[in-house]
Amino acid sequence: MKKRILLLTSAEPGYGPLSTTEKRFPLGLGFLIAVLRKAGHEVFFVDNYLARSDEIATGYLQKNNIDYVGVYSNTLCFRDTVRIITEALDQRAHHGWRGQVMVGGPHASLFPHSFPEGTDFVVAGEGERTIVAIVNGTVPAGVVQGEKTEELDRLPMPAYDCFQDDRYWVRVPPCPDYPIYTMNTSRGCPFGCRFCSVKGVWGRTYRAFSAQRIVNDIAALQEQYGIKGVYFREDHFTFDKERVREFATLLTERRMDIKWFCESRISDIDAGMLRLMKQSGCQWIYFGCESGSPRVLKHMRKGITVEQIHNVMSLCRQEGIATYTSWVAGVPTETQAELQMTVDLIADIKPTQACVNVFIGLPGSEMYEELIASDEFYGLDEIGIAYSTKYNDLVKRFYGANADRFYFTPEPQLVSTEARS
Repeated sequence: MKKRILLLTSAEPGYGPLSTTEKRFPLGLGFLIAVLRKAGHEVFFVDNYLARSDEIATGYLQKNNIDYVGVYSNTLCFRDTVRIITEALDQRAHHGWRGQVMVGGPHASLFPHSFPEGTDFVVAGEGERTIVAIVNGTVPAGVVQGEKTEELDRLPMPAYDCFQDDRYWVRVPPCPDYPIYTMNTSRGCPFGCRFCSVKGVWGRTYRAFSAQRIVNDIAALQEQYGIKGVYFREDHFTFDKERVREFATLLTERRMDIKWFCESRISDIDAGMLRLMKQSGCQWIYFGCESGSPRVLKHMRKGITVEQIHNVMSLCRQEGIATYTSWVAGVPTETQAELQMTVDLIADIKPTQACVNVFIGLPGSEMYEELIASDEFYGLDEIGIAYSTKYNDLVKRFYGANADRFYFTPEPQLVSTEARS
């Protein structure tokens, strides 16, 4: 039976430790919309992260005869997830709506029991196969472990038609061409970085679209939306070197005239692959370098060396590929001398752009637990992110004019022996 489903993102917080200015397509929901449509259901979409709305509280569910409300939740936006779920439950309790409430996303994967009582389904893990089963009525209510899609090529293309809003970011600086659409073509992280919680969401097994599938999707986006470029917004686009080589070769052979941008690991890059990438239209690569201190890199279990960072920056410069780098200041046990190594390395390698992020303890990561158990622990905010005693000083040093927005003052009850145990 055909159902009517409303999918929503959660709005950004008014304050917090991470920037929320980048408003790109919510591709995770794009995949969910596509699989639900393919299964014969009608999907409505509201992107609160793009612009907060009060649709639910003002009768949207009744007006559109919505059967299911599905909310995407990440930890940073958890406050608004609670608001949306609470409003939907209130509509059911007091205003005649008879539907059910689902929630998924990274926060649901890491903390499935943190949502308001009465939430019907909490999906931990991937949602494409599971959401269809829920809507078809074959899954009992409660916490549901999402079933992985092992062959990602079987997924339909995300519902890009839902993202035709001028407020979305479809540019990539400093490239003058647009629109540049984001794509996500891989899942899973086989690496063990101690500061990251991605593996708790996608797992350790790397899975990816084939090179042919990626090229076909790009061709479809060129035809339908006239795109000029693609930004592969994913952690490990270059992990499978053979896939990258095949992708670059296909782009060149088909003369698709597309510019593309990706995120990578320093350890993925070699000279031959980089040359093919440049020839096929690669403009810049984003690298998570993290630290200029060999000891800190080992402590973070990053799996790269300072020498590799030097070498890859040099290779990119030779090929004319811009480099965007991210770094972390203030990880647990880092000394002032080690932080200065990071500052000195940035000055030495001269990336196109360097962004220094002040360390926060992300729930679900090893370093989160390490920080809370250490003498450097300062406090938790109300959504569970942990801060160190160095945090505010480093924010002032590295965030400049925007520092005020990121300062943290802990609530007394959240600096406790219970939190540290």
